[in-house]
Amino acid sequence: MLFFLVDRGLQSWPSNLEEDIPEEEYTSEEVVYSSDFSETINQIDSPEQLVNFLNQNFKLVPREGIAVLTPLEFFDQRQGGEQDFARFTSHVLRRQGFVAIVFAYQYVDQNQIERVGYVSVFRDGDEPKHIYFDQEKVQMASHGWSYEDLCQYEEERRGIDIVSYGVISLQATEMVPEEWIKL
Repeated sequence: MLFFLVDRGLQSWPSNLEEDIPEEEYTSEEVVYSSDFSETINQIDSPEQLVNFLNQNFKLVPREGIAVLTPLEFFDQRQGGEQDFARFTSHVLRRQGFVAIVFAYQYVDQNQIERVGYVSVFRDGDEPKHIYFDQEKVQMASHGWSYEDLCQYEEERRGIDIVSYGVISLQATEMVPEEWIKL
């Protein structure tokens, strides 16, 4: 069980916990991509560096379904869907000592089609953050202290209505939470 995201009811949070993190703050030493997975991943020592690395070396491609690439497959292919980015991102953050999970949410899009979105949620110091995949790039934001806050952030960002959410094990081969929690 993760303790860093708890439901705090209607309590308001500082506005800086619900904003995108400006791209110019992603400055850090560049990670050199090589074909050696461990060698490359071991160079990443911050979430900002990971965001830069993904934006410089990987491509987001629309992909439906619950199957997910392993972190190594994603690394080798240098492209994947939201689910692949979320799993890879959470895997790398965990390797670097962060508490990180894959968070999934079900929503109905503008065409009334049910879809699933994925983000990587982690704790950076005392602040909960998430890495999401939008407009052909990886971005990072702070979202508040509960899963409901995260869902509200994603609803506003994407212009959608989330109907349920859940957490996915990093060892899962299918991107389906053990339990979907209705909003």
